[in-house]
Amino acid sequence: MTKAKSAMLICIASVCLLLIIGFLIVGIAEYADERRGGANTNESSPPGEIDESNIADAPTDEPTTDMPTEPQTEPPTEPPVTEPPIVLPELKMSLTEPSMSLIEGETQTVQLELIPSEGSDASLLAANVSDASIATASISVSDSGTPEMTVAAKAFGTCTIDIAYNGSVLVTVAVSVAEDYNPGTPKPLPPAPVHDDIDPDKPMIALTFDDGPGNYTDELLDILAEYDVRATFLVVGNMIKGREDIIKREIADGHEIGIHTWDHTKLTTLSPSEITEEIDSVRREIRRLTGVTPRIVRPPYGSTNDDVKAVSVAEGFLIVRWNVDPEDWKTRDAQATFDHIMSHAKSGNIILCHDIHKETVESMRLVIPALLEQGYQLVTVSDMLQYSKTEPVPGQIINKQ
Repeated sequence: MTKAKSAMLICIASVCLLLIIGFLIVGIAEYADERRGGANTNESSPPGEIDESNIADAPTDEPTTDMPTEPQTEPPTEPPVTEPPIVLPELKMSLTEPSMSLIEGETQTVQLELIPSEGSDASLLAANVSDASIATASISVSDSGTPEMTVAAKAFGTCTIDIAYNGSVLVTVAVSVAEDYNPGTPKPLPPAPVHDDIDPDKPMIALTFDDGPGNYTDELLDILAEYDVRATFLVVGNMIKGREDIIKREIADGHEIGIHTWDHTKLTTLSPSEITEEIDSVRREIRRLTGVTPRIVRPPYGSTNDDVKAVSVAEGFLIVRWNVDPEDWKTRDAQATFDHIMSHAKSGNIILCHDIHKETVESMRLVIPALLEQGYQLVTVSDMLQYSKTEPVPGQIINKQ
């Protein structure tokens, strides 16, 4: 054999060997892939068992049909039970008109009748009063089944009474209560409010405020409450409307309310009857709002004469002036008001101020703590008079000088 043929045979043999090795490598790789795939699909299934976890997802050639469902029917409902409407009876009263006029302290009884009486229940009647400070009302039923309403007058003023049947108003009665007043008969001095937290052995000063209630009175009441002290408010009647809550708060906070006439008229220019109306109109309004009868009057400008004194005696009032006047109404300066009051501070003083001025109210933030620091008790005028040596009487002029 020649060398050329030997070389050719060796090349052919090498190529064949390389082909065989290549086929072997490919076969081993495919075999490994098949082993990995089988391990992934049957990892959790023992040999010979089917993995049922994937059956639901496997496609199927079997046709599926939806089973027909029976229609859902609601159970029959019974119609709601409705009660027959209540037929309200008519109400007849022994009054010719749906109104009543009484005098303070008087009691009246009104006979009532339900029509038709048959089928009506008198125990379902009720009386509701709009203002229990003016009058009270109650309905009772006799043994024979006859209803009657008892009305008791408590204080001067007006109110209404709703007479209702089973909660529905049948009629409204207007009630007017007049004062129990006999002209020419002097009235006693109303009782003074009692405050038992006052030490009679310590010095006292009475702060008084005229011409309100005003826009700054609530702020003043806050200051008084902050320091837990009391004052006296001499109110003007035509300033009350729209500020009724302030009047009520003054009483609720323990302060005293006095009268400064209805419209700040100088009383010495009026007749006795006009003086009486200027004073009584305010007294009635305060009593209507608070149930408290004022016992002190401060005439505007402090002006008095024999007629003013005579009316005060007849109506049962004290005339209260002052002995310290910082003229806050003129200066409108909080510091000036403070300086004047502190330079005149003395036990028994009645200090005149005005709660309608913002500067005056601001000055109280200085005045009150300064007086307390000096040991003064800040009390009402009536508190101070209770500890005086003489018993005050109607018509007496109080200056405390």
